[in-house]
Amino acid sequence: MKSIATLLMTAIFLSASGIAASAQNDQEKCARWSTEFFLREFKSSKSSLSSVFANFAQERCMAGDGCDFQSHYNRQQDKCFILVTVEGNIPSEAKPSYRMLLLYDAYERLDYGTFWSKQYRNGEVEVINCWLKGKFGVTPLSEPPACKSGHEFLDAIKPYLEK
Repeated sequence: MKSIATLLMTAIFLSASGIAASAQNDQEKCARWSTEFFLREFKSSKSSLSSVFANFAQERCMAGDGCDFQSHYNRQQDKCFILVTVEGNIPSEAKPSYRMLLLYDAYERLDYGTFWSKQYRNGEVEVINCWLKGKFGVTPLSEPPACKSGHEFLDAIKPYLEK
């Protein structure tokens, strides 16, 4: 009887270890794909993304503005999401700062959402664009912006960024 219980416990442990190893492999694969996606689309002149937001972000990343990313493997959706953050000053205007958040599926190279805001010297924040596939706005260029703040956008993308 003890040997059957021991075998069952061992099988459960090995199964759980396999699942954990698989999840680790998926996250590592996602991190590699996201890094490749980020370097190609935002840190080189070979970008294949065509949206005005991606083009602006790529231009600003290449110009040296703050540009970073986070990768998130979502097991439930079996997708690898990359959240790109770009921050800096808008050169053609009276120096307002801007912030962009761009959400993509790194495996399929699909645009899932964009948030873009300007902050003026007087502290006023203007949301230029807020779009999230299936949630905010009909298209990436919906007028007026479909959310009112970066916090609202970040709350809305949480389901994509959960593991």
